[in-house]
Amino acid sequence: MKQLIISTNPWPFWIAVERNIASRHGGIVVDALNAFSLINRKAAYPGWRWSDRLAEVLDRKFERFVAPVLSGENITHKFNITVKPPPLCKSVDELRRYVHPVTGSRLGLAALSSAMSLSRIGLTERTLDFGRSLADAWRVAHFANDLASQLNETEYKEVYIFNGRHCFSRPFCDVLSGKVRLLRYEAGALPNSFILSDRSLHDPDSLAALIRSHQVDQNQRGLFFQERMERKVGNDAHKFTSEQVVDLLPEVVSRCDRDVVAFFNSSTDEYFAISETMKFGPFETQSQVALELAKICAKLGKLLVIRLHPNLKSADPSWRKEWEFDELRSLGACVLLPEDPVDSYALMRRSSVVVTCGSTMGVEAAYQGIPSVTVGRYLSTAVGATVEAKNADEMKNFVMNPVHHPAQCDAAIAYGSFFKVSGQEIYNINSLADGLCEKIDGRYVSRCRSILNAIHIK
Repeated sequence: MKQLIISTNPWPFWIAVERNIASRHGGIVVDALNAFSLINRKAAYPGWRWSDRLAEVLDRKFERFVAPVLSGENITHKFNITVKPPPLCKSVDELRRYVHPVTGSRLGLAALSSAMSLSRIGLTERTLDFGRSLADAWRVAHFANDLASQLNETEYKEVYIFNGRHCFSRPFCDVLSGKVRLLRYEAGALPNSFILSDRSLHDPDSLAALIRSHQVDQNQRGLFFQERMERKVGNDAHKFTSEQVVDLLPEVVSRCDRDVVAFFNSSTDEYFAISETMKFGPFETQSQVALELAKICAKLGKLLVIRLHPNLKSADPSWRKEWEFDELRSLGACVLLPEDPVDSYALMRRSSVVVTCGSTMGVEAAYQGIPSVTVGRYLSTAVGATVEAKNADEMKNFVMNPVHHPAQCDAAIAYGSFFKVSGQEIYNINSLADGLCEKIDGRYVSRCRSILNAIHIK
């Protein structure tokens, strides 16, 4: 059996992962394709400057660290990109639906995913609004698709590739899926570690299967949730809640003698370009979920508090277009904007029901024993930590009769353990906080990029 590593992301850590995979071949022939190098000659990666491209050419990371440990060969020289990308679609809806006419690869979603990560634009109809990042991602996606087409008839049985969502990797996954065993790698929870999955890392059921197969670390049982609630520096919750005032609740909640229902929305970029349509259960937007929930709570005499994700503070303000703030408030809902200092965790603990569209807050509520429901199918429902509401009636029934089962707490613990201690560790990499001077086996990886950044070349 022959294996292939497709190198698409030159970030030093992914080079270390690829070196690690290549070194553990166990007698199996492992070849590698430096797809990044081929694409970098033809197009800029989204968001890159000319100096970034030059630095990658001079650094030769793949040739210095991955190629020397292959049990097979570096096959990069056997490929050449000749395709000319068509004009970029004018509308986002058209781009979402775009499928390559020959390979069937969803290049529009691949390009959108990368552009969204850079621009943080969550709601727009025109592709022009994304600027150069989307145009670059569109070109990269077509070049990756061209390389994937050339790989289509090769003899490899297993292929390793990073992530599988963005413009440089999704085309390979779409084209090769079903023909080879695709192993996608991503960062693990442990420092300097990675995880592998032979299914999409962005599919809730696939990721839930990984979590269920993970051995819960009983010594750190619940530590994931404890550190988040304590705002420990280093976890993602800290950057979202560090500016919130501990135990602060809205005045309307402090003097409320009614049941409180809390709705925590998710940052749109988490779901923006995963599938052809972005829906939350039967709803088109999270604002529609909140509006329906506000009507339910108004009829039931419950107080609805909508906590908008703090991450939206740094997002493009286009996200505001979807929210009917006046109508929500007219229905009696309390709306907390992203910058509001109210303590999200205090609000969660005060609530009789927590409603989300996939937010980790739903899992945290389940861990605390608070009835938690998710509108639509997301990781929290797939792993069994929250109840899934498939429609408005199921959401209403849960708010009327909230229930928490002990099994949901167990599922939350498994979830927390996975995101705390999962991953295969890499012991030959040293990282600095700025990510510019990482070393593999004691050797600097990004020498030129470090120098160019130090002298601020634009």
